[in-house]
Amino acid sequence: MCCNEGAWAWPRIHAGRSGAPAADGVHGGGRGEPLTLVVMGGSLAAGPGADQPGRTPGTSLAAGVACAAGRPVRLQTVARSGVRTRDLPVQLEVAREALPAAAVIVVGGNDITQ
Repeated sequence: MCCNEGAWAWPRIHAGRSGAPAADGVHGGGRGEPLTLVVMGGSLAAGPGADQPGRTPGTSLAAGVACAAGRPVRLQTVARSGVRTRDLPVQLEVAREALPAAAVIVVGGNDITQ
């Protein structure tokens, strides 16, 4: 059933979209230097279905972390639609350059559907 749902969802998620809205940057307020949050993985992490930058998974996570930490959060999204688990090492290399305080990895959907 999951494969059928994935096959149905794939063209609908990616139809007419070149990717997720650009949402990287500093989010939230507070004192101190921004913490860096990196979001890695596939389309579920990237957010190609979001209609505006403030509605991507990364911006929601960055806002929550900023609120909890009382500090701004610098979001860097390296997630891309179509990524499979085997593609994570490439994203990890990019993520390491940002020296993140935290990282979120959402991957696996494409391993099932492709």
